[in-house]
Amino acid sequence: MRVRPREIALVHSDAGGVGLNALALVDACSATAVATVGSEAKRGLLVERPPLAPERVTVRDRHRLAAQLDEALRWMKTGDSVGKIVLEAA
Repeated sequence: MRVRPREIALVHSDAGGVGLNALALVDACSATAVATVGSEAKRGLLVERPPLAPERVTVRDRHRLAAQLDEALRWMKTGDSVGKIVLEAA
């Protein structure tokens, strides 16, 4: 799998070691990352370092997870970017 410029990658469970490395790879490829995390503290970590726009980081809610992922995938299809990469980093 290759990540290309302007693609959007959804990284699920993003605040751990695998997720942070995935973010670095997405960034190095000039692509855009969308992330899910398990808590507000982890969300703050991603918004702060590496910097992700707050609207691109979703705190998972176990009661709404399917809807949240569906929303993230819909977001990946908007604009002039092409989203097609989903990584489960847990």
